[in-house]
Amino acid sequence: MIQYTPQSQINNRLFESPFDNALDQNNRWVLLRDALPWDEMVKPLHAKMSLKGRPTIDLRHVLGALIIQSMERLTDESTISTIQENIYMQYFIGLPSFTTKEVFTPELFVIIRKRLGGKGIAEINDALLTFLHKTGKIKHRKSYEKKSPKDIDEPNSEIQTNDNELEQDRDSDCEDKASTNRGTLKVDATVAPQWIKFPMDTDLLNDCRKSSEKIIDILWEHQCFGETKPRTYRRKLKAKFLNFKKTKSPSKSKIRKMSKTLLNSLSRNKAHIEKGLSAHPLGLAILSKKEYRDFLVMQCVYDQQLEMYKNKKRQVSDRIVSLHQPWVRPMVRGKAGKKTEFGAQINLSESEGYVTFDQVDYNKFNEGLWLEDQVEAYRKLYGYYPSSVLADKIYLTRKNRNFLTQLGYNNN
Repeated sequence: MIQYTPQSQINNRLFESPFDNALDQNNRWVLLRDALPWDEMVKPLHAKMSLKGRPTIDLRHVLGALIIQSMERLTDESTISTIQENIYMQYFIGLPSFTTKEVFTPELFVIIRKRLGGKGIAEINDALLTFLHKTGKIKHRKSYEKKSPKDIDEPNSEIQTNDNELEQDRDSDCEDKASTNRGTLKVDATVAPQWIKFPMDTDLLNDCRKSSEKIIDILWEHQCFGETKPRTYRRKLKAKFLNFKKTKSPSKSKIRKMSKTLLNSLSRNKAHIEKGLSAHPLGLAILSKKEYRDFLVMQCVYDQQLEMYKNKKRQVSDRIVSLHQPWVRPMVRGKAGKKTEFGAQINLSESEGYVTFDQVDYNKFNEGLWLEDQVEAYRKLYGYYPSSVLADKIYLTRKNRNFLTQLGYNNN
């Protein structure tokens, strides 16, 4: 039997809401609201605010919105609209009653992230981990336990007995330290892939060419070139590039020829832009922030690609692989199937299922230099050292081995 209610019979005013009496106490946002240490987590955010000036938006609302955005993996605009539609999320962030208005504008997320920075986010994360540890939700187990007599093999000779006594004397200090340590610290580094198009030199130069043509159009609208608009040959270059992209596997000579064509075009457009900006009394003020940034990135890309073209090489220092995300750098990892990755390199530490971002950088760094800081950060957070540290061989430098030996660890 098919059931269907016609649109004409639906009256929104008669829609009944189950929230007239009380919210569902088993809802995840209701449970999470009562479980989080809000007063401790808001301290890093409160420290970044000024006591002078007009009142701010309730920091509880801002912190709750940041948590929702992280858990649901939403954009700034989607986070605000989702909170606007969800009564449980509004209860979670601390609103007194349901409202159909925006809790704040999405642009506030950008300001908050800039003020907090990586250090502020890490402090909020540490506050949460400290609270979980104090409440017993994180329990680090001891790895050192006294062996029962059944687990100890009986010595076959007096020589074996003497050897056991020497080993016990040698490791007595290490055992005293290890008996007070708890938990396992795992450290590793990886690359967070960036959402960018796979970088090709010809594609990058073509993006710069199109961006330079847009800037020339803007300067022409402001009458920076007099009566004649400079020629960019955009139609011919577009047709050439499309024919080049249609080739399934272009040869090195074709790639080099296309790169030369795009470099010449970009050089010509760059000269036109500089001439137009110098001729106008406002100069660079004509361009918006994005257009000015693209113009600066475009010049860096041109210099790098020209250097690689002349020297016939494929590497250059601080190489830019994206016009719109110039901060991304290629990370050579040497993994099977993914020799080079594009994104930020992150150094992580994990304990009892909780992960901490210790270092994040778009430039490649040696993660082995930070092992001592990661171990000390563990002790600062929990009050004791880990009972064991698990790491790759890159972390086991001579300096790190000596540091771990002093703490009573076996460098195996």
